[in-house]
Amino acid sequence: RFVTGWRLVCLGLLASQPACTLADDDKEAPTTAAPTEFRMTVADHFGIASGGTVVTGVIESGTVSVDDDICILSEKAGAKPLKVTGIESFNKLLETAAANDRVGLLVTGIALDAISVGDRLVGSCDVPGMDVS
Repeated sequence: RFVTGWRLVCLGLLASQPACTLADDDKEAPTTAAPTEFRMTVADHFGIASGGTVVTGVIESGTVSVDDDICILSEKAGAKPLKVTGIESFNKLLETAAANDRVGLLVTGIALDAISVGDRLVGSCDVPGMDVS
């Protein structure tokens, strides 16, 4: 649906941040699409015996690969950098996963108790106004 004159632009990184703004449709749209950043909401999380933390969910946009540096936007821990050390989907190990894939990501850089269901994983910690600790 289109609204004449104005459109709603939504980022939706955290519920506590203003997620939507009105943009003037009279301004020219960019001619090239910006790359879509990796985003995933944590559906579950658990520790494994080999000493890692697994976060599960469906990738909402972008891609993620083994050895990528990503960021968790956590209500408990704020913005915290993570390293992806493994990706699994339906009992298959993957090197890369993309939007709409249901995955488990093995990550390092955060304690299990610092993660909550609903936390967001994003491509980088370069989010204005976020304290990276």
